[in-house]
Amino acid sequence: MKERSNMASHFRILPTLVSAIITAAGIADTAAAQPVAPPAPRKAVCTDISGWAPGRPQTVVPSFKSPHITDDCFSALIASLVAADKKTLSDSMTPVFSTRARKNRFTLELLFSLYRIKPLSGDAALWGKVVDIWAAASPQTPDAILAESGEGVRIPVADTLYRALDAAGRLDAQGLLRHGRVKCLMGDYRGAAAVYCRAAADRRLEHIAVTQMEQLFADADSSVRLSAIRDFRACALSLPAADTAFYRNRLADFYGRHGHFDEEISILAALNTRSAPTGRKLAETARAHFSARRYRLAAAAASAAYGRLEDGDQTRASAAFTAYRAYAQIKARDSALVWLRLSGATDRDAKILAVALNQETGRLEEAARLLEQLPPSLSKDTLAVRAYIFSGEIGKALNHIATATTPSWVMSPRERMLWRARCLIFHGQPYDAAPTLDSLKFMPSWNAASETLRYKYWLQKLDEGGVPQGAAQLWGRLEYCVYTGDLNAAVKGLKGFFDAAGIQAPGAGGAGEALAVRLAGALSENFKYAEALEVLEMAGGGGGGRVRNPNLNLNLDINFNIDGGRSPEYLFVKAEALIGLGRNDQARDIAQKILSEYPGDVFAQRARMLLVK
Repeated sequence: MKERSNMASHFRILPTLVSAIITAAGIADTAAAQPVAPPAPRKAVCTDISGWAPGRPQTVVPSFKSPHITDDCFSALIASLVAADKKTLSDSMTPVFSTRARKNRFTLELLFSLYRIKPLSGDAALWGKVVDIWAAASPQTPDAILAESGEGVRIPVADTLYRALDAAGRLDAQGLLRHGRVKCLMGDYRGAAAVYCRAAADRRLEHIAVTQMEQLFADADSSVRLSAIRDFRACALSLPAADTAFYRNRLADFYGRHGHFDEEISILAALNTRSAPTGRKLAETARAHFSARRYRLAAAAASAAYGRLEDGDQTRASAAFTAYRAYAQIKARDSALVWLRLSGATDRDAKILAVALNQETGRLEEAARLLEQLPPSLSKDTLAVRAYIFSGEIGKALNHIATATTPSWVMSPRERMLWRARCLIFHGQPYDAAPTLDSLKFMPSWNAASETLRYKYWLQKLDEGGVPQGAAQLWGRLEYCVYTGDLNAAVKGLKGFFDAAGIQAPGAGGAGEALAVRLAGALSENFKYAEALEVLEMAGGGGGGRVRNPNLNLNLDINFNIDGGRSPEYLFVKAEALIGLGRNDQARDIAQKILSEYPGDVFAQRARMLLVK
């Protein structure tokens, strides 16, 4: 049995031997027929380290000596090694990279390729050795390369080299300042914010870093600049022993210069400290905003200042008075009245203001009580007329004007006649007001000059042909509603008039359009921009249900394609309302339309000013 088994094994091996012999014979014949080709050069292995043994650096070096290893291959070998055994790479660093550095083969491109290996560049000690070997072998110093690359199309090279040097810990605070500039030139403002924050950590360069950053950030788009400054703010305030007051004041000034007013007030209000209070700076900011007619911001800054100042401080009273004036300008009469009281003003003028605000906010009994405390004067006489107007008793107002015999009233005939004209218009008797208006001696410096001209313009407008019936009385009602602040009633009245007059009545350039423009302008002055656009749309088709709900909840799509043949005033009021809603591009299109179609009109000049804002 054993012999039979051995024999079987021999038979199984035999075919293999025969095949091998035949193959060998074929190779021999081929070799005899043609010359032997030289062996192909061995390709470098870019994904593994041939012959490497963990913990034995000397086994790594031979794999990097081949002259055929390209930069990409060298980077791949290093990436493989650093992932497998960082310590072995560290121990073999000098011979591996020095071999590459000979004959200028350690190029800047190779350095950047190695920098992209995060486990390598993320290890400051290991990466520092790589950078030092490269710098020693480079034909140019790092500073020379950076100087050549700091402008033009090579700026990205400078940025990458700064980052490579920084990862190795070879960038000082001055280098960070230069890197911040390069980041800004590249448009990477958020990256620059992080760099400038690190530079500012050196207290000796704090002012320089912030100043340079502010100058370079001025070229950024508004939204990008705002995001970058927010990043810098968060970083700078997190620095150990950060000078909070310094950053607060500098950034607030920066926000203010570049129109980020909400941020300006926010940082001042948020970073109030006992050692560096912000009350006085907020009060100064409030006055600046009020002077620039930014009344909402003035009110916010003034109210924040008031809460941060001590009782008895004159600046506190001044801040309250600024808040009163700002709220009065934005028609927030209830808030204005509160701040007037907080200001502590007790003089005659303050009492007059208090009476007027109480009347405008519907506190007629309180207004009457304060009115009794005023000494005889023209102001007291006019406030008495106003009291009748706000209570809806215009007939009594006219009677008071006709019968009052106080010296101040008698000695001010122009004011008295103007009040009579107002009351007649409010009472629905505009044509009776015409002789009174004509009797007034007009003076351009008079504070009621523009109002008087408006009344005369309207009386002339109502004398034109084709005016719908009831237009004169409606105009008087609109003026009354605007004067008393009841704008919702004015909108309802105008819509009812358009519906009754028919869809064709409010045609372009007619009295209907003028009524819509008058009310839309008043709505915009009260910051009701969407409502103003709705009212203007009424003039595009005579009502007909265009305003879908009487409370103006704005659940509708406004048709902006009805401007053909409209008056320049209509177009301008519409542009202003669009600006109020932030639709600046549409507003600019309308302003251009005014300039092209009505170049000689007074509203063309106003449209030109709108375009340059």
